[in-house]
Amino acid sequence: LKFVTSEKLAQVRIGSEVMDRVPVRMAEKQDFIPIAYDPEEKVLSIVIAEAQNQALVSEIAISTEMNEVVPFVAVRSAVQA
Repeated sequence: LKFVTSEKLAQVRIGSEVMDRVPVRMAEKQDFIPIAYDPEEKVLSIVIAEAQNQALVSEIAISTEMNEVVPFVAVRSAVQA
């Protein structure tokens, strides 16, 4: 897993094509941020505090109809901010 600092997370610009893949309420409830989307491979990259929670990552993949979800780790307060 890769760690994302609060400073880098604050600078991330997320495109609308990424945001359109994830229901906002789901992201808020599960404390994650979608940051990249590969439409050809159907891979979604997210920043999440609980990247080791494989059940949650799998739930996100199913809910967003992705082949794979790649989690990056950040502290919960940075994700929530």
